[in-house]
Amino acid sequence: MSWSDERIAAASRLWIDGNSAAVIAGELGVSRNAVIGISNRKRALFPRRRTVTTARKAPPEAAPKPTSQPVPKISRPPEVVAPAEPPRRTDAFRPLAGRAPVLLADAQPCGCRWPVEPDNARDPLHSVTLHVCGAPKPEDSGPHWCAAHREIGKAVRA
Repeated sequence: MSWSDERIAAASRLWIDGNSAAVIAGELGVSRNAVIGISNRKRALFPRRRTVTTARKAPPEAAPKPTSQPVPKISRPPEVVAPAEPPRRTDAFRPLAGRAPVLLADAQPCGCRWPVEPDNARDPLHSVTLHVCGAPKPEDSGPHWCAAHREIGKAVRA
């Protein structure tokens, strides 16, 4: 469709009067999209319309603030706690006191699997036979270590 100057002027008058694109299209016998297209191309003749804003809801009223007076804070000196000495890495593989290491093959299925050095061997992970703690562990403990070795593992990783 071609827009003549008379049709553009008529569409512009209807636009300025506040008619919608659908109403203008009905008056001129064109499609709504054609009216929108000409209004975008001829911006000088079709000024932008202000958008109608809907009424905003008022914000909910805030609950009344308490009128009580603030309680002064009591300042206490920080407690001085002597840090517990974590086990050294060299002590991590020593057997627990009063507990003899067992071979991994002989360990109970629910026993601690923490590798230990039998008879002060240098490295339990590289010896020919692997000895483990073998102490009973809680059923809900997750890893295959007793409570003592779980704490040692946390301290060694830190």
